[in-house]
Amino acid sequence: MDGRSCSSRVPSVASIAAPCTSLQLMDGDGISLVKGSLVSSSGKKLTKLYKNCKTQVWSFYRMEQRIRGHFSEAQCFVVILTKLVDFVINIPKISIFGWTYDCETFNLHGLNDYQRIVPTRVDFYEYPQYDAYRFTFSDHRTDKEYVKYYNEISKKIKWVEEYMRRDKQEFELKFERTSHKQSMMIAKGFPHLTMALAKRGYEEYLLDLAWKLDTQDYVRVYFEVWDRVFCKNEMSFEDALKSALPVFGYSCNCRIVGQLLRYHNLMLEEFRACMAQIPEDVADKDEILMHITDAVYKIKSAERPKLYLDYVKKKIEVAQRLQLSDESIFHIGRD
Repeated sequence: MDGRSCSSRVPSVASIAAPCTSLQLMDGDGISLVKGSLVSSSGKKLTKLYKNCKTQVWSFYRMEQRIRGHFSEAQCFVVILTKLVDFVINIPKISIFGWTYDCETFNLHGLNDYQRIVPTRVDFYEYPQYDAYRFTFSDHRTDKEYVKYYNEISKKIKWVEEYMRRDKQEFELKFERTSHKQSMMIAKGFPHLTMALAKRGYEEYLLDLAWKLDTQDYVRVYFEVWDRVFCKNEMSFEDALKSALPVFGYSCNCRIVGQLLRYHNLMLEEFRACMAQIPEDVADKDEILMHITDAVYKIKSAERPKLYLDYVKKKIEVAQRLQLSDESIFHIGRD
């Protein structure tokens, strides 16, 4: 075979190794990952990406066989490696329902489709423990059990709420060991749930309960401040706040007392936002309390960190829409 015929059939190393933004390999191969079809609003199955991955892998093999006789082994390695790196880099850009494959765990052996998917974009303040969540690698069945377990402990150790409301330090000293032991006993009823996940569920339940109690305290304080500012003495916000706090006492009954005293200027902005949600024609105190409650929960919900429960609920929802299961495992090989 002469050099002319070779050059007409095989492109140069530079042209082959050039970045391929559309993940198109070589003319005539008929193998490309069409990102537009995967990111369509209709949301095609994410498992189609794996089929394209397998196609890409086999195309690398075919291309290596085809150019082996024309380039040195080192040149072949550069071509294949460049294409493969470009392909993997583009994987996180492919998103369906706001989730995609994690490029850091894409090549880990033994993971199924469900275990590989992660949110496309994550704010640290949204999921403070995001790295711990995405590296948990629990399967679909285990995550479903986690949701059931969390709901179960929310009912069966609800008694801790009263102790945490009265005195959180007393609860930690006297009752936390009992509640933890009870939650571990509940976990035994879920055969696929690990002890690590059971412990995480218990700890995050207490964390979320503390957020709930703090939010309720804000509602109570803002309602008392409203009563003093608008109904009784027409005080300033700061004076009304100082007057209202003794109603709750300076104990752990109201854990936000210190925050309110230190950051009353920031609290004033929140208070004004709550007042803006109250219609002018509303005079009944019960209705006022209802509007303040709704406004406070709306403000505080935006600040609430999401838990593993929120993470797996969304992941399960995405998996159902994509028809992913524990059996949908990617194998590199021919179908």
